[in-house]
Parts: sequence; structure tokens; C-alpha cells
Amino acid sequence: MKKLISAALGLLICMGAYAQYEKVDELLRHFRQGDRISLDFGISHSGESHSIAEGKLELQGKLYSVKAGDMTIICDGKTQWTIDEAGQEIYLEQGGQLSSLLSNTGYIKKSLSSLNSSDNSICGVFAAGKDGSTKLDFKLENITYGKASEDLSEFSLDCSEYQDPWVVTDLR
Repeated sequence: MKKLISAALGLLICMGAYAQYEKVDELLRHFRQGDRISLDFGISHSGESHSIAEGKLELQGKLYSVKAGDMTIICDGKTQWTIDEAGQEIYLEQGGQLSSLLSNTGYIKKSLSSLNSSDNSICGVFAAGKDGSTKLDFKLENITYGKASEDLSEFSLDCSEYQDPWVVTDLR
């Protein structure tokens, strides 16, 4: 009887872990399909209560827009604009960093631990850095999926709209 209970508990734990990754798989599937994904996020160093960043992410394929505090990052797949409202600076860089990360599903799954999920949220720990030694607690909330939009205006930026005292630095 003990073995049966232990086996049942082990199966339930495995099923629980599978269910947690199911939400991650769903998110990555929508990304690969090029669907519109919208979510709120929070990131902090593991075990610390104050956050590194909290904000909102809009994603469609290789295009993304991230708003966190006074910073906005916009990418049209080729160019990434980082807009620092407080410093009145815009940095142009080669785009695609976020989409490259999200395309590497093996790396993502290997880097995740302590996953919990509900209907439209996922939280857990992400091991970042070259050796995975930086542990980041994350929460993705209010996750919604929709069909790809033809209006892509929120994924590009016209720097000419930003006049003095704004500084535009092209790092491409």
C-alpha cells in the first residue's frame, strides 16, 4: 500500500510539473506562430523582494514593445530603439535579441525552475548568464493571445519626432 501511495504521489508531482511547463509551451507556441501576445511582467533577483523591472510587453513574432518605468524598448525585427524618458536619450541597436532568446526553447526550458501557473499567469525562477548563476524570479501575468495584427505601428519609431534636448545615439 505504501508503494502504491508513493507511486501515486510521484505521478501527481510529475503531472503537476508537466502542467506548469504546459503554460510555457503554450506561450512559446503562440510566439512561433507569430500571434499577438500581451502580458505584464515583473523580474527580481531571486529571494529579494524589490523588483529589477516591472512592465508590459507586446509581442508579435520578431516585433516587440516593452514598457518598464521610464524606459521603452521597441523593435521592428531589424532595429531596436531604447527610449529613456528620464534621460531624454534614444539608443538605436541591432534588433532581434528578444526574439532570438524566445526562439531557443531548449535553453528556456533548461533555465526554468520552481514554475507555478494559473489560467493567464506563469511565475518561477530563470537561471540567466553564461553559466546560469544569476537567478531571477519572474512573473508573467495577464497573458493574452490574439491573432497577428496588420497594424504594426507600435513596433517602430520615428526618431525625428524627438527634438532638442533629446539625444539620439546610433549603436548599430
